[in-house]
Amino acid sequence: STNRIGPKPTWQYSNTEYMQTYTTDGGLPSKGLKAARWFDNSVLQYNGMGQPQLPPSGVGARLAESSAFSTSWVQRAVNTSLLCKEAGCTATSKLQVFDPQQEEAQLCRLTIEVHPTDYDNTWSKEFVRIWKVNEHLATAKCDPHALGCNASAWRPLVPCLQDLSVDNLLAETGSLVIEGSINKMVDECPYQGYLLNGVAVVTCMARKKVALHAVAAPHAGQGGAPSNSRVRASDLSDADLQRTLIAAGVSGAGLSAAGLGRGGSSGGGFTGNGLRFAHLGDLLGNENAGNGEGSLGSSGAAGAAGAGEGLLGAAGGGAVRGPGLGNETAAASSNAVAALLRNGAAGLDDATLAAAGLNSSEIAKLRANILADALAPGSVLSNTTSMKCCEPGCAVRSEIIVDPIFLRAGATCLMNFTVVQTDFDEAVGNDVERIEFIHIEGAGNISQGVKPGRNPCTEEFSTGKTVPMEDRVFTVIANRNVTAAILAPPVGMLVVDSKISPQVDDCAADGVLFDSQVTVSCKLPEKS
Repeated sequence: STNRIGPKPTWQYSNTEYMQTYTTDGGLPSKGLKAARWFDNSVLQYNGMGQPQLPPSGVGARLAESSAFSTSWVQRAVNTSLLCKEAGCTATSKLQVFDPQQEEAQLCRLTIEVHPTDYDNTWSKEFVRIWKVNEHLATAKCDPHALGCNASAWRPLVPCLQDLSVDNLLAETGSLVIEGSINKMVDECPYQGYLLNGVAVVTCMARKKVALHAVAAPHAGQGGAPSNSRVRASDLSDADLQRTLIAAGVSGAGLSAAGLGRGGSSGGGFTGNGLRFAHLGDLLGNENAGNGEGSLGSSGAAGAAGAGEGLLGAAGGGAVRGPGLGNETAAASSNAVAALLRNGAAGLDDATLAAAGLNSSEIAKLRANILADALAPGSVLSNTTSMKCCEPGCAVRSEIIVDPIFLRAGATCLMNFTVVQTDFDEAVGNDVERIEFIHIEGAGNISQGVKPGRNPCTEEFSTGKTVPMEDRVFTVIANRNVTAAILAPPVGMLVVDSKISPQVDDCAADGVLFDSQVTVSCKLPEKS
């Protein structure tokens, strides 16, 4: 307890064990009241004998508080950048941490962090695919879940890997080759021109190499205790001394030489259980024993501190699935057709017309008049259908119905196809954001590999200006003649299929990534 609240001796490393010089009570004040913290071992980390403890193994403070041959452990941190520009790219960098020929290191930990780019991960497909260290898998599917498209917002580093123990990987060369790859869906908002922009940092406790030869502990010849705190032979009774010597394996001549009634004399000290008690020369008559004062002590065993292995990884979240909206078909008529519908009578069934007071002949006459007006020269009948789907790479089908009577009257049908701009900018290399095809049953692909060319969301983030809706609509097909396809069996039906590429995954319009519209307008010939 004399060591409490006193000078704290430093720990010394002797290649076999840690040693701390013992502070005697002569170096500490013996009067006055003790501070409250004196009574709490946990606060000041004292052991049961009141001595300051060495910090636990696996902690840098343990090495920082110990030294050997005046060579101290110091903390070292080195870092490197990990950069690549294209969607799905791989970044590689070598990090030299220490020189294994001149230095040694312990407690080395690797941390990897990335700047947000296109990691919003709405569809669980935007992530760092893999991190490898010296060809060993460190972690897979790091999901930062952060978007970096806002030009006015700060983009701090987000951790992918934290405090991975790399002592074994550094043991031979002192270097690490770090490799990281992003998913191809990471294709927007590069940071300083790089879609993968990260930093790897390694921290170690390092020092110059120490020669591997035994170093005597302080006061090793006297059992580790300074001279003013040793137990002298003269301090022991004959009975205590006899028990001590017998416990050490001394018998016969050794005890007789000590004057304890067993055996004869022995010169030059004596040895028991391999331990030479040269410091008992004043009892044994050893002329080489120096001043005749000897200590009874013991030598400590070597201790070993192993660094704990730790593995932290990151993994991304589960898949997020959005329901498809399917086909939404809404019949729309041109102004000319609306005028022909006679207050909506054409859309009413016979029962409704009968309930309104019309008899069967009147209903038949009304139907004939409506058809005659509809088939008037130059009449136009239009049908518009929305084609929508929600997920990256999704496909959609729509069926457009045209009255066969109108077709047989010689109508010519033209199709228009428009799409709302979502994620079609293809802003970086290896980025395919397109309408893969537009297909008409009976006619084949009428358009493929279409590049609408814009992403309104990234434009608004970068400029701070709203993109108006009229600028978001892109015309893919204008006035394509589809009459033959509609006349093919089954007559009066046009089946349209379309699909977007898998990398179209951002800036959904009301939750829809592929928001398109097809309009078919059929016009009768003008009167000659």
